Amino acid sequence: LGGSSQRLLRVDARSGRIEATPQLPGATASIAIGAHSLWVADTSDDELLRTDIDTGATTDRIPLGTQPGEIAVTNTSVWVSSATAPTVTRVNTATDKVSQVVHLGGAASALAFAHRSLWIGDAADSALHRVDPLSGTVVQTINIGTQPAAIVARGPTLWVAGYDSGTVVAVDTRSNRTVARIHVGQGPSALAFANGSLWVANTLDGTVSRVDPAADRVLETLPTGSAPVALTAAGASVC
Repeated sequence: LGGSSQRLLRVDARSGRIEATPQLPGATASIAIGAHSLWVADTSDDELLRTDIDTGATTDRIPLGTQPGEIAVTNTSVWVSSATAPTVTRVNTATDKVSQVVHLGGAASALAFAHRSLWIGDAADSALHRVDPLSGTVVQTINIGTQPAAIVARGPTLWVAGYDSGTVVAVDTRSNRTVARIHVGQGPSALAFANGSLWVANTLDGTVSRVDPAADRVLETLPTGSAPVALTAAGASVC
């Protein structure tokens, strides 16, 4: 997503070719794909937008009652953190209605759902919190030594964008340890897996990095012509 243009940029994960798609309404904070849709956090109207993956057309607008921040999606739920309150809102993907609000001790800087848990990034403490989604209780905290801006899961590993350090950190959820730290661009703020690679949106230098997660190294860095603030995978492409 190009931060200044509010236009989705679709990147072919095999060739690296960038294609533009229709401009999004409102002011976008983050995007995610799941439940056969592209989900967009619209901060101008405090809504969650459900859009068509292929066309980018908005198919539903869901009021949240708070300014949305990060998004995490499963087949049945969309989790949306608040940018202005210590809460995470759960939306049912079958009804497009709010079904739960989880109250936290502090604001979330990143969000992901993996291993039947909600993972929340805490920039103030440079940590990850593992939360029971039913009770809203923090059951585990992992210190990662950087300010988390995005989280994505692959197998037992969580990959975390460290905004202040220009790194991506790999965390093993079985041992609760940091197992890799990879230097990418400046201000990494979004992550996505596609075509066997980890893609990183670097907001401050206007690039997207392609990382080999097996070798823990950057394969290439692509200029976007804007300041990317969100990233998600759609088949063999990255948007």
